[in-house]
Amino acid sequence: MTTRRLAPANRVLVYGAELGCSVAQLAVAWTLANPAVNVAIVGARHPNHIEDSLAAAELSLGEADLEHIDRIMAGSVAIGGPSPGAMPSAEQRT
Repeated sequence: MTTRRLAPANRVLVYGAELGCSVAQLAVAWTLANPAVNVAIVGARHPNHIEDSLAAAELSLGEADLEHIDRIMAGSVAIGGPSPGAMPSAEQRT
């Protein structure tokens, strides 16, 4: 992968560490912050993955957090799969 593709992931990793959570927890919390989402379906291969996901449900992201993540991801490169574009941006959530 190129540095351009990894840069947003690294910035999310750093931001998660600043919040005291893993990237997986941050991703689940970000998903649950979408008002159209009632549940996040996560996969787990090991029991600690389930524990990590459960901790994400306790993580409450504020508007500033969501805007920061939006800014990080604005520079990301699409590599396929489901698009986060369907989730409203911070401006649309207000």
